[in-house]
Amino acid sequence: MNCNYQQVSANDALEGDKSKSRNNILQFTATISVCILTIGNGTVDSWTSPALPFLTSNNSAFPVTDLEGSWIASTSDLGSATGNLLTPIFSSFLGRKNSLLIFATMEVIAWTMIISAKNITMLYAARFISGVACTLAISFTVMYVGEIAGKEIRGILLLIVRVSTQLGSLFVKSVGAYLTYQMMNVSMIIILVPFFLTFIFVPESPYYLLIKNRHDEARRTLIKLKGTNDKELIDLEILRVKETVSETRENEKWALWDLFFISGNRKSFFIVLLVWWTKFLSGDTSIDAYTQEIFEYSDFFLSAKYSAIIYAAITVATPLLVTKVIERAGRRKVFLISGIFSTIGLTIVGIFFFVKFYLKINTTAFSWIPFVFLMFYNVASNSGSITYVITGEMFALNVKETAMMCVTLTNDLLAFFVKVIFQWMNNSAGVYTTFWMYAFFSLVGSSLFFLLAPETKGKTLEEIQDILHSKKKRKTEAKASNTEDEDL
Repeated sequence: MNCNYQQVSANDALEGDKSKSRNNILQFTATISVCILTIGNGTVDSWTSPALPFLTSNNSAFPVTDLEGSWIASTSDLGSATGNLLTPIFSSFLGRKNSLLIFATMEVIAWTMIISAKNITMLYAARFISGVACTLAISFTVMYVGEIAGKEIRGILLLIVRVSTQLGSLFVKSVGAYLTYQMMNVSMIIILVPFFLTFIFVPESPYYLLIKNRHDEARRTLIKLKGTNDKELIDLEILRVKETVSETRENEKWALWDLFFISGNRKSFFIVLLVWWTKFLSGDTSIDAYTQEIFEYSDFFLSAKYSAIIYAAITVATPLLVTKVIERAGRRKVFLISGIFSTIGLTIVGIFFFVKFYLKINTTAFSWIPFVFLMFYNVASNSGSITYVITGEMFALNVKETAMMCVTLTNDLLAFFVKVIFQWMNNSAGVYTTFWMYAFFSLVGSSLFFLLAPETKGKTLEEIQDILHSKKKRKTEAKASNTEDEDL
């Protein structure tokens, strides 16, 4: 009896390992498939780096001015803001999978419009559509991956999502350096083809299926994702998902009120905005959008288009290399050190451009300075890239979705503002002033975060909420009061 029992247990364990392996393979496959789309999303903001030098040249079919170029760069952010407002509509009625297929189709339409554009208005329209599709696709990708992933590998899969958008930036700057303007745009469509060929075979999110009361489909999907036919296990998983869906529906009713009228939630909202606004106001998005143009100002011996590729490669690599540092050193300290070093890099680049363009001194012997210190800034900035970490940690569960939508909406509007004034700032006050402004906001933002934000390293989400809502302080006071009563 004992031998038979042990033998069955061993076989069950072996079968469980195989099921877990199949489960992980399916989850990784679905994530990689949808991340092909987010690679395409990552090309949207960085496309202007190789595209604007061509569009503002005499080789363009309709040469654009610097001001028009800034609107081309920033119109996608207006589209992103609009896309955020549409998120609840797609989420409620079309589901994750069908929505992502629609967003990919919108991107193909946008790139086709750019390829066939005969005037500036068509480019504006295409960039707006691509912005709408891009922000919706990234939001639904994070939502979809979070809902199909097991808790053991969810962090890894969401890291793949983040890296894929940065790979898109590297891709467009690389092909822009070697291909013609039109072939570069065609390649943006080509990279989406594998997404359409693979994503039609991946399952819909079980969360969405249960929201729509499609229980049989949800069960079949969970069997595939979990890699097991164990009825008890699947029933428990369905019950857990149902409870989560029910809690989410209840929380959504008062989420907006709770976000702005409960002091702890307001504080978390301000801290998250502070992190993101520091990122944007210190030049992260505008330098990415105008990378090639900025390098052309320096007259460095290495071509601006190749310098832009190196810059994008560092953007991809640095977060992967410093993830452990963030966990060991803590959020506040890392962000402050990152801000200080970013300020140093930006200030030195500004000094170089001041000497060259304002003082009109020959800087040929020092033309390497913008290249070296922009790379220095890139490493420093991305080493302290805790925006996603802080966003995921700060909000209470009942307000997280609403808070994320509000944060993203304000971020899109700020990104639009920063990009659209880039050329105006350069023309009216000099590019050196632009970089000094970035340095100022980098230092101020990182310092304020260090002074105002709680340290979340090593704390559970519940402990973080206790700190934000001052529950720990009240518990300490209550304990002290009880001690005094006992002494009496």
